Amino acid sequence: MKNRNYEITKIELEGMPNTRDLGGMPTRDGRRIRCKKLLRSGDLSRLTAQSAAVLKETYGLEKVIDLRTKEEAAQHPDYIIDGVRYIHLPVVDGKALGITREEGAENNFVEQVLLSMLSQNTSPADAAKSYMRQMYAGFLQSAFARKTYRNFFAELLKETQGSILWHCTAGKDRVGLGTMLLLHALNVEEEWIMTDYLKVNEFVRSVIDYHGSLAVEQTGTENARALIEILFSVEASYLEAVYAEIKRDFGSMDAFLEQEMGLDAPKRERLQTLYLERA
Repeated sequence: MKNRNYEITKIELEGMPNTRDLGGMPTRDGRRIRCKKLLRSGDLSRLTAQSAAVLKETYGLEKVIDLRTKEEAAQHPDYIIDGVRYIHLPVVDGKALGITREEGAENNFVEQVLLSMLSQNTSPADAAKSYMRQMYAGFLQSAFARKTYRNFFAELLKETQGSILWHCTAGKDRVGLGTMLLLHALNVEEEWIMTDYLKVNEFVRSVIDYHGSLAVEQTGTENARALIEILFSVEASYLEAVYAEIKRDFGSMDAFLEQEMGLDAPKRERLQTLYLERA
């Protein structure tokens, strides 16, 4: 992996454990992502006025893309920053709400999922990981989700002076998949893409610990803590399952980006012109 001196770091914001600037990430051709242009995050419902000022004044935030369902957005609405445009692009239909709830899930939903897993014959850990892989596979199998990610790229292709932030609830699954597709379109090496994806586990450690304790309290079993660890973190096999599916159905990531995301050569070149610079 080239440019090992580059380090993925989060933006320190109160109430926002998983917000980061992709700026500085190196590409295969010796360029890097421009700083203060592309921000990935969890939802903005717990954003404070001080943190909002940082996003607006330091990062020049212009546009927020919300990948949550309508129901999630209504339950935990984003903090509204003056002068910022908000765009709602749900990755899944509200009818499929259950598979998308991350760290913002309602308590009864968490309890239902945990109890269901604990009742299976397979080990709880295996059941949880299988659940997550199926969830990831479901994203790209869905015409609804593919359309959303096409619209996500359409928004990124529009000229902006400042930065664009996209988020779901925890900023790990729907955001993780969208970020993976974007980084590939920007010609970033797969090692960096995976490293960025797995950073979630470090950045949301305190959130995982909190929900682990809550799950034990709700279910009365210590096994619930291990399941929360799996459900609210990420592992390489989840993204690898998506790679395998794309390779099987399209032959390559480049073919998928062109055929399903609408990124032909001119659009991909424009995307790179907008967000890359010489190192």
